[in-house]
Amino acid sequence: MPKLFFICGPHCSGKTSILKALHQRGDISMRGSEIGKDLYYARKFQTAAQGHTFEMEVANCELRRDIAYVSTEGVVGVETWHPGNIAYAAVRNPDSVSQLVEVARKSPFLQQAQGIWLRIPKGIIEERTQTFKDDREWAGDFYSRIDAALEGVLESLGMLSRTVCIDTSKPLNEVLEEVSKLIKA
Repeated sequence: MPKLFFICGPHCSGKTSILKALHQRGDISMRGSEIGKDLYYARKFQTAAQGHTFEMEVANCELRRDIAYVSTEGVVGVETWHPGNIAYAAVRNPDSVSQLVEVARKSPFLQQAQGIWLRIPKGIIEERTQTFKDDREWAGDFYSRIDAALEGVLESLGMLSRTVCIDTSKPLNEVLEEVSKLIKA
């Protein structure tokens, strides 16, 4: 079974850029994308308007991917993963959270995965967003609420003590080096 770590945090915190760079540098052997974001770009839907069915689809896709990763080797980095997806649901569909936690508890990696939580202030989300450039204030508010929900989600999954917080308001190369050191430790 590989070593799995996840990077969670709000929009514009650098999750995708950091995972791509870690993979290119050879710090990780596999990179798992953010399933909910992949579906957003494929389907062109309103992010905040997704319902319980969507939350369950994402959770089950994550679980299937986890099971497929069991037979791989090396270091796997996954973007958002179960904690991040559940934090989204806590904002969009709070009634879904308990079912999503139950799906996450079926992951073969839940007891050993290490987490990196990228923290970013609301104002920087508003400055950096290109996806939601037509409504930067909405993006700052929505994604800050998701970030605020992460602590409770990580605690409910028993992962808070295995998750390191990093301030991503500094330059990306500094954040990348911090994350790289954590993964190699």
